[in-house]
Amino acid sequence: KRGYNTDLKKMLILSSSDKSQREEIVTGKFGLGFKTVFLVSDCPKIISGDLAFEIVGGFYPRQMAGEEPHRLREILGQFGQERDGTLIELGLSRETERFNEGFGRFRRAAPCLLAFSRRIKELQLPERTIRWNENPIDEIAGLFVGGTGNPDPDEFDRAVVIRDRTPEHSNRAVLLPLRPDGFCRAPKDLPAFWATAPVSTDAGAGIAVNADFEV
Repeated sequence: KRGYNTDLKKMLILSSSDKSQREEIVTGKFGLGFKTVFLVSDCPKIISGDLAFEIVGGFYPRQMAGEEPHRLREILGQFGQERDGTLIELGLSRETERFNEGFGRFRRAAPCLLAFSRRIKELQLPERTIRWNENPIDEIAGLFVGGTGNPDPDEFDRAVVIRDRTPEHSNRAVLLPLRPDGFCRAPKDLPAFWATAPVSTDAGAGIAVNADFEV
């Protein structure tokens, strides 16, 4: 489709995007989501269809050589996606403390990430797999209850999600965390405002709101 043939270029160049011009619903702007990988990796590697490359210096895609493409496609094959899937491997930078802090926040935000994502409903972490499942309370009114089935004392496991049911605003949602004894506040470091991914560092609101916020 028009526009997708330049996705890689737009991911690597700042202030370049055509998503607002596309008719279909898409997520993201200016490739900022992808650029965050450089916070933890100096040289990410990507396999997608016939493409096999690594990104050097934060912007230059260099074709992968040797057995690396074969190794990564074998990993994709484990998920039945050897040719159709996309794999991004992040060789961690030397600043492991920064990575551990970031990964900890990512893990705690996992329920929100899965609840607000349009299609991704499962995360495979080194220590466990997290899946987000949702059941309607009142589907017409846009009320759902969802959860991961992985209770953790430091995380919320379930939530009531209020979703906008109009097609043009289907990504709008409010997440209200639940504990066994009722509603509770979200973790203190969970951002309050999201556009599938967090769009602010404001935390402590106790809930999370997802919409097409301008960033």
